[in-house]
Amino acid sequence: MSVVKIAKIQGNLHVPNPSDTIAMLTSVIPDTMQITWKKNSEYQMQFEAYNNGSDAYSMLSPGNMAEKNGQWFVIKHPKAGWSGNLETTSVVATHISSEINRIRIYGDDAPTDFGSYDHAGKSQSVTSVSNGNAETAVSVSVNDIMQWAFGDQQSRWGITYQIIGSFNSQMAVGPYASGSGKDIISRILAAWTDAVFWPDNLNLRIYSHDEFYKNRGHRLDYLHDTDTVTLEYDTTDMVNAARLVGAMQESGGGSSKTVDNAEITNSDSQSTYYFAPFYFVDEESKKRWGLYEGDDITSDTITDKEQMKAYAEAQFKPNPDVSLELTAIDWQAIPGDLVRVEIKPANYVTQTGVVGIVSYPDSAAKKTTVTLNSNLQTILDYQRGQQAELKSYRDSTRNMIINAQFNSQVQTTWNETEVKAFDNSKRS
Repeated sequence: MSVVKIAKIQGNLHVPNPSDTIAMLTSVIPDTMQITWKKNSEYQMQFEAYNNGSDAYSMLSPGNMAEKNGQWFVIKHPKAGWSGNLETTSVVATHISSEINRIRIYGDDAPTDFGSYDHAGKSQSVTSVSNGNAETAVSVSVNDIMQWAFGDQQSRWGITYQIIGSFNSQMAVGPYASGSGKDIISRILAAWTDAVFWPDNLNLRIYSHDEFYKNRGHRLDYLHDTDTVTLEYDTTDMVNAARLVGAMQESGGGSSKTVDNAEITNSDSQSTYYFAPFYFVDEESKKRWGLYEGDDITSDTITDKEQMKAYAEAQFKPNPDVSLELTAIDWQAIPGDLVRVEIKPANYVTQTGVVGIVSYPDSAAKKTTVTLNSNLQTILDYQRGQQAELKSYRDSTRNMIINAQFNSQVQTTWNETEVKAFDNSKRS
């Protein structure tokens, strides 16, 4: 039996509690229960239930919530249908943390007086337009941004946050600019590319790479722990070279004079670059994959050439995407789990992290599909496996040729007629 809690909450967004209307839905069709998670991008549940006349079934409407394995999902797309005197409703629900898109955080760039308005941002009265430049890059930490955006949201929205692991400060453009809650998280993930957003209901958790990916000693061997493995390359979005254009500055001076009561200004000022635009290549990527040129990479704030190189390297995509997916047999996939994967027929062994899971927690027939991290190491491990397989093939082919040549030179046993013919040839 597949059972989920259904809740209708009262008031603002929050994790359902005993003061809300909660009912148990017992008519979920087990094979339809599916939970999908993809690192930093998707977290949703879907299922289909039949009408058993219960209060819970009648609550399958937009905005209500469904719970599975301790996590709450907000119903977005219920679809009712009738067939063979049976009414069913299919449901798509997104994780409750995605509802932070409903929250608006107002920053220093907001030119409106919010003093008397119960908004989600800062509560001080603002009566003039800020002189702050939202496009200026400043040094900030992950905690700086999270505290600014979500530090006072617990009483209003039931939101808390955690920073798990260590992060260095980064240069970010407009880190305190207005935006939705989702914008704030996206801003962090863009500045700290190794960060992982892995929420626990409305506890918004930001993990460092080393805290998210953990080796728990798990291994997956093809034909033992998994019966299907696919590995796919995609170089479509690769970029390893571009022209870099940094910030400009004004130089020179000007003068003015009055002609017929009109002021005419002669300006000798001109704009110059802090450093000349230059062409930059990730040589290691070029050596491995060839040249993949992209559009110009520009910055209105970077004035140092070496900082511009570092900025460009963060924008490049120096390696192809590699999709490594498998079906799991009797294995409970864990987000961020570092697993050892071995595909013996391909001489492929690597250790990589779980970044996507499609599970069917109530189905006896459907298997969990796991997506593994496509980092450079997994690519290099696969290439080594291919080279080892090619060498093995060449060695076996060479041995076959040598054996064939040897066998062709081995003298076989002669019959009596062949002996007499040979003897006569020698005497003549």
